[in-house]
Amino acid sequence: MTRKGFITSCWNYYLYLEEDFIELTRYVSIHSNNYKTFSDEIHKQLLSVAMEFENINKEIMKELGNELNEKCNIIEFGKWLFDSGANYKDIVIEIKFSKENLILNPFKKEKFGEKEQMPWWRAYNKIKHNRYESYSDVNFEHLLNALAALLYCEMYLVKEIGTKTKDLDIPNIYSEIFKIKDWQTKYNLVKKGDRTATNEEMLKLWD
Repeated sequence: MTRKGFITSCWNYYLYLEEDFIELTRYVSIHSNNYKTFSDEIHKQLLSVAMEFENINKEIMKELGNELNEKCNIIEFGKWLFDSGANYKDIVIEIKFSKENLILNPFKKEKFGEKEQMPWWRAYNKIKHNRYESYSDVNFEHLLNALAALLYCEMYLVKEIGTKTKDLDIPNIYSEIFKIKDWQTKYNLVKKGDRTATNEEMLKLWD
C-alpha cells in the first residue's frame, strides 16, 4: 500500500468514525462518570470501529509480509501487536479535550473466565453475536477504547508505509481526540490557522 492509498482507503474513513464520535460527545461527555452509559448509537459506532480495527490489522500484517486466510481472527491478525510481549501493555493514549486527565490503555487485557481479552473487543463480540442479551453490557468506555486502539493501529500503519516507501510517516491530518504518548515519527505536522504543513515544509519556507 502507498501512503496515498492509506489516506484514501484508511485514514479518511477513520476521520469519519472520529467525527461520529465527536458528535456523540455533544450528548455524552468524555468523563469517567459516563463510562457505563449505553445506547443504540454507542452500539452502532462500536460495531463500525471494531470492524475497521480488524481491517487495519489485516493491512498491517500484509505490510509486515504475513499471509492471512479469509477466516482469520484477532489471535492471528493481532500477532504483530501481542507477540511483542509486555510492550502492548505500555501503549498509552492521551485524550486531548477530556474534562479529566484521562489516559487510556486500549490494548490491556483482563481475565474473563479462562480467557484474557481486551474488554472492548469482548463487548464487540457480545453485541455482534447477541445484541439483545448484551445490550447494557456494551458502553461508552468500550467505544472510547476501541477508537483509541484503532487510532494507534492507523498511526502504526502509516509509519510503516512511510518508512518502507521513504514517504511521510504521518497522516495528512492528526486526530482531534487522541495523542499517542511518546510516539516518535520522522515528520510532524505544523498547523497555523486552517493551514497544515509538515515540519520540513515549514523549514523550507523559513529559509
